[in-house]
Amino acid sequence: GGMGASIAYWLKQRAQHGLSVVVLEKDPTYKECSTTLSVGGLRQQFSLPENIQMSLFGADFIRRAKEHLGNDVELNFQPLGYLMLSTEEGAQTLRENSRLQNELGARNEILTARRLKEKFPWLNTDGIALGCHGLEKEGWFDPWALLYGLKKKSLQLGAHYVNGEAVGFEFKD
Repeated sequence: GGMGASIAYWLKQRAQHGLSVVVLEKDPTYKECSTTLSVGGLRQQFSLPENIQMSLFGADFIRRAKEHLGNDVELNFQPLGYLMLSTEEGAQTLRENSRLQNELGARNEILTARRLKEKFPWLNTDGIALGCHGLEKEGWFDPWALLYGLKKKSLQLGAHYVNGEAVGFEFKD
């Protein structure tokens, strides 16, 4: 699915003809792969710097997908932001995570229960102390289109796709 196609794309993008890449696909229709079954969400609201930085990289890649994968790849990114909510017990952690995310380049805002109700009038804020709302680079995209684009481009770069399933590995020095 998406992980194999992404790895093939990045390896071939970097190594070009210096590396042979084979992707072993159990289901070439991708009918049951997690990529095509996912909602295609993109967020930066994490607590570890590495996760935030990887997601910011992913947001830039998605924003520039046509440059990377070709003009026929339309990911239909919807930049609506994620909304994380906390009770009073988790409010300090949410604040700290938001501060870290903003320091690393993710943009989000902390909202009190009153501000949450103003911004999202349909939201039940009973028991909610704070919310953290992503202001940019967060939202949803078409995961099938991303998989298609990565696979198509990796094939153009020389990767090979084989239908099959790995049942074991043998290692030799």
